[in-house]
Amino acid sequence: MKRVLIAAILALLLTVAGCGKNSDEQALKNAIMANTEAMNDENAEAYMETIYNDGTGLYESTRTVIEDLFKNYDLNSKLLKVEVVEIGDGTAKVRTTTSTSKVSGGQFKNNEAVMLHTMVKDAGVWKIQSTQVENVKYTD
Repeated sequence: MKRVLIAAILALLLTVAGCGKNSDEQALKNAIMANTEAMNDENAEAYMETIYNDGTGLYESTRTVIEDLFKNYDLNSKLLKVEVVEIGDGTAKVRTTTSTSKVSGGQFKNNEAVMLHTMVKDAGVWKIQSTQVENVKYTD
């Protein structure tokens, strides 16, 4: 009887531990999708809600760049792939492949980009801290 109870408790603990990881994976993917949706909607406030403010001034400069982008371009971004590479204690790495094309605006080369996002959990919410472009393929 003890062995059955111990086995049941271990199975329950493994299931609960696995759920936490799956929950974080989905939350990370949701944050990336929200970022892309805000980009397509040209909603600077919603876009900035997906960005981590580390107090270095980068957050404010990102806001300026994104507002200028929305003023001068109408772009369409489409997530082709989202892969959670690693999840640590409050940090994560997420690789995305995104196709971006110009609807209107100045000079812009349509492209497919592979990016590695470093994400942090801020008050329980996953946000993008930095993004490294790994590869860009121009499609026009």
